[in-house]
Amino acid sequence: MDISFNPSVSAVRAAVTRVDNTAHSVANANTEGFQSQRLVQTEGAARDTVSISAVGYNAQDITADMTSLMSDKNTYDANLRVISMKNNMVGELIDIVR
Repeated sequence: MDISFNPSVSAVRAAVTRVDNTAHSVANANTEGFQSQRLVQTEGAARDTVSISAVGYNAQDITADMTSLMSDKNTYDANLRVISMKNNMVGELIDIVR
């Protein structure tokens, strides 16, 4: 069983980056000429991490931003639950070994 925290921690960091980007876009929605930054999530070489990179700009779309925000919140919550579960499993394992 793999108890590595890396994939979940990496996914939480990616979700936070996307939420920050969405917040920036929403905050500047009424700024003339503003274009929101487009982010792309990619899988790490070892398939245990994800990374976010900016690849361009989009016209402002508040509906897409809010949909993305809901999705990112769910990703964040799910990965925090995974981290918590793995933490509990490690604690139980340590208790058994003692």
